[in-house]
Amino acid sequence: MAAKVSIKVDVDPEWIDFVTRYNDIFRQSYIGYWAYGVQVKGGWLVYEQAAHDRRPTELEIEDAAGAYESRQSLPEDWHLLDRDAAIRAWAEGVRRSGVDWYKNGDANDYDVAIQRALLGEVKYG
Repeated sequence: MAAKVSIKVDVDPEWIDFVTRYNDIFRQSYIGYWAYGVQVKGGWLVYEQAAHDRRPTELEIEDAAGAYESRQSLPEDWHLLDRDAAIRAWAEGVRRSGVDWYKNGDANDYDVAIQRALLGEVKYG
């Protein structure tokens, strides 16, 4: 019989700031090779540009921003990288590499954690 274990860990506030406030996470070496970010209050709208081999059009950005602002479902291939998603990504990092994952991690670790949090799987890279 399988056993379940849950632990409580603190999420480093620098991680939340790193992925929700600053555009560094969209560098090519992090998630920028597959994701395009549009900053919104509290985080980013993330477009899977690798799924389409292009950046979103202005109309697609307007549609996604409008959906976000009116609290509707985001269009296909758009995701919200906000505090909640950052916490989910943190949990993925801990699950994969332990509680010191952020301190000892690299761009690939951050990418994998965010993909798992936003996409449910690693689709790119």
